[in-house]
Amino acid sequence: MDEPIGEVPVYRDAYHCPDWPEFYDLWVEALFRGDISSEVPLIAGLLHGVIDEVSDREECAAKDGSIPINILDVGSGSGRVLVELVEHWWGEGGEGRYLDEEELHFRIIALEPSKAMMGRAYDRVRKCVEHARLVSQASISTSFVLGCATQLVGKDIEPSTIDLATFAVGSICHLSKPGEVDGFLNQLRQVLKKGTGRAAISHLRVLLTEADESTQEDEQEGISHIARLPSEDRPGEEYVRYPIKGVWDGSVRTDSFLLQVENAEGVVIRSQALEWKMKLTRLREWESAVEKNGLVTVERVTGDPWQWWWILKRAD
Repeated sequence: MDEPIGEVPVYRDAYHCPDWPEFYDLWVEALFRGDISSEVPLIAGLLHGVIDEVSDREECAAKDGSIPINILDVGSGSGRVLVELVEHWWGEGGEGRYLDEEELHFRIIALEPSKAMMGRAYDRVRKCVEHARLVSQASISTSFVLGCATQLVGKDIEPSTIDLATFAVGSICHLSKPGEVDGFLNQLRQVLKKGTGRAAISHLRVLLTEADESTQEDEQEGISHIARLPSEDRPGEEYVRYPIKGVWDGSVRTDSFLLQVENAEGVVIRSQALEWKMKLTRLREWESAVEKNGLVTVERVTGDPWQWWWILKRAD
């Protein structure tokens, strides 16, 4: 069956759909099949460097004598990256378990604009962190901030406090409105610690171009077909995502599709018409924006088949 059944509602932002968080996790796993797993070792390597660079511990220490290490995950979504980082760092055989972390206090901050995604992240990350505390005796706290990438500074995130910021899985492409990328980079500079703070920002390779004009890419493999994925949270239900249709308007593409949920008898019990917007990034404009907003590129990592990474720090 190539066409959906049931009544078609008005299109809405996919990330605010209650059925989207679990489907998103299942879909990412099926689509990339582990090929994006290299992001966690990269982020963990940066975390090593951040800890090593906290040289003047008396100056950095909090009132209780602990050394705070603040990790901010921008566009945290369902919390997948944070969960994998915590498991990698503090899990069995994890890198963090062999470091002297007695004085360190890790604060993990998840920033996400969608209540639906944040709800899933809250449950997953807290459970994972509680296990990490139990097995490693590490000092870890969590904060969950409902907010957007263009407004990082606030009561939960103070200026010059972030040791490591991440914006993974090419999520920056969703900053599609004029001025949003500049707004994010400006805020990023404000929250990063001077000197030692680092940010890892990824761009999807299919949405990167060196051309000055907009280019309309072919549909990505796997997106032009129906995807059927059994729910793990609700056994007996199955997600059915129909082919994605992409429409370009300059450098911004709007992808629209139907997501339905079937019961064990194959009857549609929920139907959502969803969409998102993604912006094509011109390398020259991106690198210019980084410099204009007071940041410098420490390293560009291009080995991942799906995403390229920019490691940034404050220019001052």
